[in-house]
Amino acid sequence: YKLDNCQFRPGDPDRVASVFDWDMATLGDPLVDVGICLSYWPYMQGHESLGLPDKQVFAQLYAERMQIDPAALRWYEAFANWRTGVAVQQLYDRFAGGNSADERLANVGKSVLTFLERAEAVMNGDS
Repeated sequence: YKLDNCQFRPGDPDRVASVFDWDMATLGDPLVDVGICLSYWPYMQGHESLGLPDKQVFAQLYAERMQIDPAALRWYEAFANWRTGVAVQQLYDRFAGGNSADERLANVGKSVLTFLERAEAVMNGDS
């Protein structure tokens, strides 16, 4: 919990009454969430042991269920990779500028290009 996303009980400030997660509470295109899921798929080691299909099967099943062209999901997956690259760059810039002491951020800048290349590969149908 963080102070900026909690509501406390009136008269009992030691008790959290509710938690606001603004990112999760916003409405938008649900295919953005599908794209994020697809972009994370390569990092889900052991997904087979959980009974999850591979990424292409997941995309195909989702597209069939929603009655959309599976190729339409490529843009959303590419966008998710690009968006993650931007977020990682921001984190690295905060560290490099001395605005974060989190040493884990020292090397994350190296992965930005990987996310951008993945976005391009997805848009080209190579992923």
